[in-house]
Amino acid sequence: MTQRQAFRPAVEAHLNAQLAAPLGTTISLAPDDILQQFRVGRWRIVYVNTTISDEAFLFYDGRPDRRPAYLADWAGAATFDEGPEIIAWLQKDLPGLPAKLAACFAWHVTQARDK
Repeated sequence: MTQRQAFRPAVEAHLNAQLAAPLGTTISLAPDDILQQFRVGRWRIVYVNTTISDEAFLFYDGRPDRRPAYLADWAGAATFDEGPEIIAWLQKDLPGLPAKLAACFAWHVTQARDK
């Protein structure tokens, strides 16, 4: 079992508690719905197909299966020049997120999302 597959039950539970419940729906993740994972140190970003919205990036300060919830989420599009704004948002909202992971995320969503 891959680590992404191992995290699926926890990510599904977090999405249901934090995203689906306010919408009055339920999210059921298929094995392929965790699309990618980015990691630096203990920090992780899980890219997931929520099945009810745009694909989302969920930010964790540890393994998703050992955390009660994700700390932040991001979905939607970004233009090629928004990298510095995205990094500033991450630094403000997620203190402790490694600069390398913030830069990687900003590059990914502005330059290489579907590559």
